[in-house]
Parts: sequence; structure tokens; C-alpha cells
Amino acid sequence: MVNRVNYYCRVLSILVGLPLGAQGAMTVDTVAPGITYLHFTRPAGPWEIHLARVDRTQGPWTLTVRHAGDSFWGRETTSSMATRLATSGAAVGEVPVALNADFFDLRTGEVTNNQVIEGEVWKAILGFDVPRERRRLQRGQFAIETDGTPVIGGLAFAGRLRVGGQTFVFDAVNARPTQASALVRFDARWGTTPVDDSTKRVTGDTTIRGIRLVAYGASARARLDSIAMASRRRWWGRAPRLSFEQHFVAPAIPASASAPSRAERMLTPRAVGGGWPVLVRDSVSLAAQADSLERTAPSFSAARHPRSAIGTSEGGRILWLIAVDGRQTASAGMTLVELADLMRELGITEGLNLDGGGSTALWVAGTVRNRPSDPTGERTVGNAVMIVRDGPREAAPRAERRP
Repeated sequence: MVNRVNYYCRVLSILVGLPLGAQGAMTVDTVAPGITYLHFTRPAGPWEIHLARVDRTQGPWTLTVRHAGDSFWGRETTSSMATRLATSGAAVGEVPVALNADFFDLRTGEVTNNQVIEGEVWKAILGFDVPRERRRLQRGQFAIETDGTPVIGGLAFAGRLRVGGQTFVFDAVNARPTQASALVRFDARWGTTPVDDSTKRVTGDTTIRGIRLVAYGASARARLDSIAMASRRRWWGRAPRLSFEQHFVAPAIPASASAPSRAERMLTPRAVGGGWPVLVRDSVSLAAQADSLERTAPSFSAARHPRSAIGTSEGGRILWLIAVDGRQTASAGMTLVELADLMRELGITEGLNLDGGGSTALWVAGTVRNRPSDPTGERTVGNAVMIVRDGPREAAPRAERRP
């Protein structure tokens, strides 16, 4: 039931700290136990702000990721992905909320960053090299651990291939690397799409007992040759056992003024989706430093655009999905600093920017609640994050399609 009376505005201001004088009209919609949709205007922007507040303990609710068409390739609207999941019987219970997620290739629908769906690694990347600074950048990601705990931050992929008693590193999954040297595992999700690009850097392409490994660069080729040689060795007349492990590493974070330091953690998450940059860490805004920390550009960070974002508060108990309209008379969009300020005002302690612009679409209870900025309406995107009722995990979809 939708309520537009002062009583609910006052309750909301107490719950999430929104100052009553800062906004105009407000809508509060209880979507399901523990899930509230909030819409309010702020004439000072002007801004139209749409929020989904999810209490994970009252469902319980969790977050999952889906790719367009349940395929590595292709594009689909957020509302279509959510509707399909809700009607497929794959989700345990309803799918009350969905939001567009990662940046993606407009031609193929391939997402830019890491992607894990129901525990299956669909894509994992090395990161992005910053040659002048001699460092490798792990851009912002969100993850859901197996126990439902949300994680926001830079996640590094850690792949290991074990052949008998030997262990080898592979660097990425289903991704053409930008680095000069990398050993990448490709699976059926990639399909028949070429693994090379215009630079023609592939130095080896071998399938070892069903696992396809592609080497980019001479040093990766040497690694691939060592793996192939180890796999052919016989011990007591038998071929060595071959297995692989895929994890993500949440890097150590130095102590801030508001929180103790966090040690490096190894994660095997049920869901991972990309975004960037991280806007809030330990309740501190990082938005003003986004250009240096995560290599955003001023035209992206300092200009007002429609925005999508995800955040957590109260130790991860509360999930926030955010959509801010933009490029419209009624709503100008936000800079990253303004978006981070909104997050902190809501009490969000960890916050991540997602793909915005014409991609921004917040789907709640069967309807896109914001107003997408494209003249044609809701844009087809690469993937989306969805709130589902927690329960037994389903097998990840294995469909494939060539772009």
C-alpha cells in the first residue's frame, strides 16, 4: 500500500536519517516484509530519487545476479530479466526488486568486470594495469558470500589448476586480457566466439581433458606447456588427477578513522557483479578521489548523469538499491560526489556505483519505478542484480550464444 502522508515521512526520516526539509513529495511503498520502496524529490537538484531498502533478516532476502538471456552474450532489459526469473520457478519465492548492474559492451552485451552467478564463475579478469603508476587496479565489485554476507570492494581473481602434485596459476576466465601475458580458461559459455583480438597475441590454445586454456604471450605459453607436460605424465600407469579452483581475494584495507583495518580474505562467493568506482568505504566518501583511485574521468565523475548504485548499512544487514533519474527537466542526475553524499545520508557504510546513464532502471514489484533517460525507454543491458528470497541454490544457467 502506498502512503503519501506526513506520518510516514516522519517515520522514514527517523529510520534512515533523511531531513524532512530536504525533499518535496515522498512515496513509501511496503513491497514485502523487510522490503520498502522509497521515492522522493529534492527541488535543490532537482532530483528524483528511487530507493529499495532490503532488510535481509526479514525474509530472509539475498541478492543474485543474472545475465541477459542467461547467456554470456546478448542484452536484455532489467525488467525482462527479473520477470523471466520470477516466472521460471528458478527463484525460491518472488523477485521483488531488480536493478541494472555492470558496464557492458554495447555491441555484444559482454560485461566489463567479474561475474559470478549462483556460485559459477562466468567471467573473471586480471584487473586493469596502470602502466605509469606500475600497479594493477582492481575496480569496485559487489559480492555475496555463501552465507549471504555482502562484500563491496576491489576483488582479485585467484585461479589454480592442480595436476597431480603440481599447482599452476591461471589468470582469468572467459576474458580477452589487456595484459601482455595471461593464461585464460575458456568454457562453453564463451561459445565459438574468437578468443583473439586485433593484436593477435594468442601463443597457445589447448584443451586438456575438457579444460580449454589459452595463452597470451610467451611466458603464459611456457606455463601452458608445463601444464600439458604434467598432464601427460603417468604414475603407476595412471594419468594424474586434474582439478581447478576458482576464488576471489578481497584485499586488505588499511584502518580508517571510523573502522579497524580488514585483513585479506579469500572468498568463494555465490554472486559477483561489477560496477566502479567504490564511493563509500567505512562510512567515508571516496568519490572526490575516484579519478585517482579507480581511474574514472571527470566527464563521468564530475558531471551529472542518471545513476545506479548499491550499498549496505548496519553491518551488511540492510541492502540498498538506488536509482537517480537524470538528463530530464525534473531530475538533473548526480555527480559521484553527490551520489556518495546521498549514500552517507542514508547511513550506507559501503557503497558502489553501477552503470548509469540510459541503463539506469529500478524494477520493483513488477514495474520500473524510475524514468529511464533514453527516448525509447528502458535500455537493454548486459546484466542485473536482483533481490530474491533465500533458499536452496539453483544450478547456474548454461545457455550460450554467439554475438
